[in-house]
Amino acid sequence: MTTARDFHKSTFILATNSVLLVGGSNGNSDLSSTEKFLESNSSFVRQGDTFQIRRFHTVDRLSNYVVVIAGGWSALQTAELYDPVTGISNTMINMTAPRAEHTSAVIDDGGSSTTKVLLVGGQDTTGTLATGDVFDSTTRMFAAAANNMISERCYHTATAIDNGYVLLAGGINNASVELDSLELYNSSSNLFVPLSARLSTGRSHHTATYIPSIQAVLFVGGLSQTLALKTYDLFNVSTFTFTILNASTLSARAYHTATLLLDEQVLIVGGEDTYVRVSSCELYRPATNTFITVSNMSTERADHTSTLLTNTGQVLVCGGENQNSMVLNSCELYQP
Repeated sequence: MTTARDFHKSTFILATNSVLLVGGSNGNSDLSSTEKFLESNSSFVRQGDTFQIRRFHTVDRLSNYVVVIAGGWSALQTAELYDPVTGISNTMINMTAPRAEHTSAVIDDGGSSTTKVLLVGGQDTTGTLATGDVFDSTTRMFAAAANNMISERCYHTATAIDNGYVLLAGGINNASVELDSLELYNSSSNLFVPLSARLSTGRSHHTATYIPSIQAVLFVGGLSQTLALKTYDLFNVSTFTFTILNASTLSARAYHTATLLLDEQVLIVGGEDTYVRVSSCELYRPATNTFITVSNMSTERADHTSTLLTNTGQVLVCGGENQNSMVLNSCELYQP
């Protein structure tokens, strides 16, 4: 990359066949820089800076290629609308409240011309949040969710599923306790609804990946009382129940990434096994409900990004920190 970075965000831009990388930290200072990876020649090109320095922010690409860059430390209330073709942030707007270390999900509500982005939870300068913000692509404004979640959450997951719903899971509350609870956001009613189902254990810093072919969300790893987890959960979004599992992942890990491949297998990359950063990767096969080993990365990474290149099916893994806490400017390509 042109800049070493961790805690950054990335997204694939089909219009330019490139991966956009935004913000983060270089180990000494937080960043406003952006860059893109060009598929055509496997090179990185510096793009325009964001209006504000951002770390622990979110980045979401809408269907019209506008990218919403929102929040981040130090508990920013601003969001930016970034044009990935020109490489410039051209609009700054306010959310209803400041937040960082939140999660986000682009909502597909079944064919509407309006795209929405849910921003939920996270932290501000007073503590952990239970509130949500919803960006509307037509008005280009944010509005608050109609109610709060049942619990404040940080380091949780927000996973878009079918028909305008977003599944919220785990994280930590204001008392720094890992949560096993789940909630559903309904974009039609703008409401959070608690679910009775529970994760097998409280998790934070985990991943959650929706697999459409089996209508299930795969939860992998995370932290429980500072220990990395080797467990996973499989949640059926049709019945709102968990599949009973008598298996585990191949390695304990948190601060990793999980990427849905074109064949709907899930690639799990890197992370940290209780203070030890790892280079190992594994692949979840939904057809057999098993994990298999794939090649290690060339170096250990945590707090990196992994982005699917939808034209080729490859996955671009960028940045992060190695075991020596060095922020990396290197990237690797996974070939399925």
